[in-house]
Amino acid sequence: MFRSSYNLKQYFTDVHSHCKKIFPFLCKLIVESYEWESDNKEIRIQSLIVDDILMSSRLLLTNTFYLILKNDKDSDLKLMDSVPDACWHAFLTWFFDKKHNNMYQRNFFSILEVCLKQANEIFLIKIMIKLNLIGSIYESLEQVYKNEVPFFRLPVESFFCFVVKIIKLIESTLEVVLFFKLHLKNK
Repeated sequence: MFRSSYNLKQYFTDVHSHCKKIFPFLCKLIVESYEWESDNKEIRIQSLIVDDILMSSRLLLTNTFYLILKNDKDSDLKLMDSVPDACWHAFLTWFFDKKHNNMYQRNFFSILEVCLKQANEIFLIKIMIKLNLIGSIYESLEQVYKNEVPFFRLPVESFFCFVVKIIKLIESTLEVVLFFKLHLKNK
């Protein structure tokens, strides 16, 4: 078994190059999936009724998107820069609207982590300001903390754990960007 997996490694470059070719189509599918109707109209979890789920097909699309980005070793960031704003908007909307879906939260955090680790300033401005990631984080925290007291209407603890992880990820990314700006400025 290990020997067969070793043999597969030799095809990784070819497989990834094919994945990069279909990447624009994948982004279009993600945007189009924003309009798809859900098969299940509602799910009951204990006493909570979840009436708008994120379908497994969307989860597979986001996971595929993540794996292609994660395995892209090009340093020129062409693949990440080719993602249309509508695709990022879909990801952000799903993250903040589907607070009960921790599988998607994990996928979204993984995508964001890969992107922020290799991001340039243009991407940071686009995702944080133009697409309103910072504002959405603030609004979601404002919904939960009324007068500095936690107020949960839904079982969304995992969502807020991911929000905190995103805040820390943004903070560390900005620290690195500022460090390099100051370092380059002093040279």
